[in-house]
Amino acid sequence: MFAASNLSLATSTTLAAILSAVQWGVVDHTLISTWFSLIALTAIARTALVMAFRSQDNDTVVRVWLPRFRLGVYISCMVWGSAGFVLFPAAHPQHQMFLIFMLTGMTAGGVISYSADLLSGIIFSASMLIPLIIKLFITGGSLSAAMAMGALLYLAFMVMSLRHINRNISENIKLRLQATAREKTIKASEERYRSLLAHLPVGIFHYNNQLVITYCNDRFAEILQNSSEQLIGLNVNTLRDASVIGPLKSALQGEKSYHEGPYHATYSDTMGWMDMLCAPLYDESGRIEGGIALVQDITDRKKAEKELLLAKKDAESASRAKSEFLANMSHEIRTPMNGIIGMTELTLETQLDDEQRGYLSMVKSSAAALLTIINDILDFSKIESGKLDIENIEFSLEYMLRDTLKSQALRAHQKNLELLLHVAPDTPDRLSGDPGRLRQVIINLLGNAIKFTAAGEIEVTVRYQAGAPQGYARLKFCVRDTGIGIAQDKFHLIFESFSQADTSTTRQFGGTGLGLSISSKIIKLMGSHIELNSEVNQGSTFSFTLDLAVISDKPLSQYQNSKHLDGLPVLLVDDNASSRCLITEMLLNWGMRPAAVKNGDEALAELARAAASGQTYALAIIDSEMPMMDGFELAGHICRQPDYVLPTLMLLTSTGQSVDAARCRELKIAGYLSKPVTQSELLNAIINALGETLPEPGFTTQHAERKTQRKLTLLLAEDNAVNQMLAVRLLEKLGHSVTVANNGLEAFTHWQNGQFDAILMDVDMPVMNGYQATERIREQEISQGTHIPIVAMTAHAMQGARETCLGHGMDGYLSKPIDTGALWEELARMARGLPDEKSTALPGKGAKVADFGEARTTMDDSRELFEEIAALLLADIPVQLQCIKAGVSSDDAGAIRRGAHAIKGMVGVFGAERTMQAATVLEQDATEPEFASGVTELEAALSEFENALRGYQW
Repeated sequence: MFAASNLSLATSTTLAAILSAVQWGVVDHTLISTWFSLIALTAIARTALVMAFRSQDNDTVVRVWLPRFRLGVYISCMVWGSAGFVLFPAAHPQHQMFLIFMLTGMTAGGVISYSADLLSGIIFSASMLIPLIIKLFITGGSLSAAMAMGALLYLAFMVMSLRHINRNISENIKLRLQATAREKTIKASEERYRSLLAHLPVGIFHYNNQLVITYCNDRFAEILQNSSEQLIGLNVNTLRDASVIGPLKSALQGEKSYHEGPYHATYSDTMGWMDMLCAPLYDESGRIEGGIALVQDITDRKKAEKELLLAKKDAESASRAKSEFLANMSHEIRTPMNGIIGMTELTLETQLDDEQRGYLSMVKSSAAALLTIINDILDFSKIESGKLDIENIEFSLEYMLRDTLKSQALRAHQKNLELLLHVAPDTPDRLSGDPGRLRQVIINLLGNAIKFTAAGEIEVTVRYQAGAPQGYARLKFCVRDTGIGIAQDKFHLIFESFSQADTSTTRQFGGTGLGLSISSKIIKLMGSHIELNSEVNQGSTFSFTLDLAVISDKPLSQYQNSKHLDGLPVLLVDDNASSRCLITEMLLNWGMRPAAVKNGDEALAELARAAASGQTYALAIIDSEMPMMDGFELAGHICRQPDYVLPTLMLLTSTGQSVDAARCRELKIAGYLSKPVTQSELLNAIINALGETLPEPGFTTQHAERKTQRKLTLLLAEDNAVNQMLAVRLLEKLGHSVTVANNGLEAFTHWQNGQFDAILMDVDMPVMNGYQATERIREQEISQGTHIPIVAMTAHAMQGARETCLGHGMDGYLSKPIDTGALWEELARMARGLPDEKSTALPGKGAKVADFGEARTTMDDSRELFEEIAALLLADIPVQLQCIKAGVSSDDAGAIRRGAHAIKGMVGVFGAERTMQAATVLEQDATEPEFASGVTELEAALSEFENALRGYQW
């Protein structure tokens, strides 16, 4: 627009001179001279204006000079438009037509010149023609009016044309500006790309279809120890590494390819490792015009990988050596420990005087302490190596805690400590987690509490807390004692390995300092942490909170049949306030009406008051160990008082030992219960006591109870003479007959030639080890259709030892030194799984199809619950059978095991022994070549069970 102004100014001045010459003879000379002078002056002013803004930037032109330019255009046009007033009256009609033609022509030219600025164009057109149009209307006459209307229409047309032209110009300018911006962006992008390629730490080169390098960056040249100038134009085929040609050619075929391998420098023998990624390059038409390769020198990485691999092998070798050392040490230590502990227990059951019994008791306790240290070190090693796993199995919280506290009760009572268990009434009992590790942590905390508490009490509490995720219960476990306490500045030390609160404690109390460290790490693996609250001489409380999966959200009391105890008056006599509180809570939970007193005198006074009021007690629970008057003395006083309506008497003992049965009968004590008291034990004891006075077998010792078990014919495979003697003595003392084999081969031979109920198999033996012997026995059993229980007895106690034994076909696992209690339980389990001695039926044939009476008892005789569980079972059995069949089709032993295990757990509720045995056999034999018969047997057993269940009438 500004460029066109120069031509416009020159044309305007020339036309003004021509018009002045034409009108010179008819218009006043002074008027026309003045008009022409004004035209000349505005032309000069506009020329100066155009010259001034040429040196300005675009922003300044738009903001400052454009308004000035518009003003100049307006003034110039007003001067030209005034010609209509100045020249028109005196002009000849031909001259007037010439004037109109000239002004409209100039308007058309102005529209073209100023179309880039719409406002300037409109000002120009209006200023040129509007004065003339006004003059024509003022003059009057039809011709003038017609010319005025024509000029007005012409002006409107010019404005419309001006708007259209301006719009086209604006769009063209916009497109040109966008194109210019894109060009600048592309250019900047190309510059960045070139800079990026040049400075990348990765080598890059382009090559054409003839494999000639057309571009490479400095890094690629550096890798080949050359310069980019020498490499460009070089054919890749001339390089010394032919292995790179294949990937480069693949890129020319349109494929991305990767290559990793050695390379050589261009002009030297230097060799290294590189990885190369190749991709095709396309031209504008989409055809492949070459390829691009990204090259990275990985020589240092390859060296590091080689060193890391060597270090890994060394670490694995060291780890294997450590594991083997620990396993061997465990085996070598546990083998003599088995003899020491076992022989000591045997000797303690013989006739000994007090001094001898004291010496042997110290031997046994020292051996047990040494075994605890060994177990701690093994556990610590597992945790440190990350090989300690957390299981997830179903368990009863109350039963787990009961067994845990019973194992520590004797130690606590030997120090005259009150050991208490408090499970809050709203706590779910059936949970899923790792009861073994949970028990280990609680035993560690209990052991420390007993060790560091000289007098008072130790309480284990479990409370239900809100905030757990769906399907979980948040339980807070606490172990509280009244011991020596711990200073706050020592809190962090006691959780460190091999550390205790101070060195004097180590000398006074002993210990490795591993217990709390192991417990802390186990709880951390379970997703929590152990907290400590303690003051010196004020006792300690260790606590941790766990989210455990809930099998059933019902507390234990809802599983117990205690309706007939509702409203029963009970007198509780116990000198320990905490014990009174806990037992009272249990009794209230069953709907009973307890009254608690703290000594014998208060008990006698309460009984006298009750007798006088006629509101007598039906049951009295008496602690046997109380100051001034113990439980036996109180029972004697009650029996000698004819005025009392004699309640049923129960005794709470703190020793865990047998009670004098004759004295209990004399004092009319119906039953006794050892502390710590649990809900299930207390309820069972109360029900038994209220039924009738317990017969004499109720006061027999645990050893006497073991003798009443089924007598077994056992094969013992053991190469160690001490262990042979110990096992034979223990087993024969219980009435079992034992045949000894010195190695696995002898055990296999004895099994072939004899009749045995079970085999106790050592693992490490000469000639043939226990694994090999078990496998040979299982192989022959397939053709015979039999199965003998085999229990591993091994000194291996490392991670996976149990799974290894079961994986070789064994049915059970006992670690040395043998825990006699665990041995009795294993023998009892085997005896329960064998047919009755008087029965001649084949194994499994005499098993029950179902025991609905026992199932009803378990379900509290609830028909609704019975039918609900039966419906769920009948719906789920086909699903599990389908899983087993799918496992058979895909040869997936794990799927077969899972399906058989699930069925075994489901039908156990209904006492379906035949189905459970068939499922057990299939679960064990899932990896055997011929397990199809096991599937058939399970289907047959399930068919019998389902028919029995569907036909059962309530």
